[in-house]
Amino acid sequence: MKCKVLFFLMLFVFCVSYTCEGETVKLKSPTTAAYWSMGSMLLPSLPLAVSSSAGGDFMMPASIGLCITGVFVGPSMGHFYAGDYMRGFASFGLRAGIAGAGFLGIAKVYTTDADEEMEAAITCTVIAGVACIGILASGIYDIWTAPDAAQKYNQSVRDHGGLHLSPEINLTEKSYGLRLGYSF
Repeated sequence: MKCKVLFFLMLFVFCVSYTCEGETVKLKSPTTAAYWSMGSMLLPSLPLAVSSSAGGDFMMPASIGLCITGVFVGPSMGHFYAGDYMRGFASFGLRAGIAGAGFLGIAKVYTTDADEEMEAAITCTVIAGVACIGILASGIYDIWTAPDAAQKYNQSVRDHGGLHLSPEINLTEKSYGLRLGYSF
């Protein structure tokens, strides 16, 4: 039983080291990270701009959906490219939370009895404006910091170096073990 466990452990380590050792880790470009964030935010807005300038209403719902997706998810794409998934999901959640708070604020104003319609309209405009500013500020910050995420990824790759683990089997001396190697 002990030999079988060691054999499968060695086989697993060999498979892991074989797949990791043959591949070289590529560094991420900070410029590409910025382009991913900016492009993923702006490109989905193009159909909305084209359909509204052409005067066509046939693409409007789909275009608005693409535009909203671009605004919420787009700025996070540079962080996803750089491997910083937690930051990408956190900033997406921040933008969605700001939008949700804005919608709840607007809904609250509409459901309460306002003395004047003008007062309710001004309050809704202020709430929507603050939410839009927060969403855009978060998006711009994500675009601005996407190159830093790529640089942090590159630094972690450089710090990690070429650490690899591989099995060592010597049939002449009937010994086995694990080898830990580091290359730089």
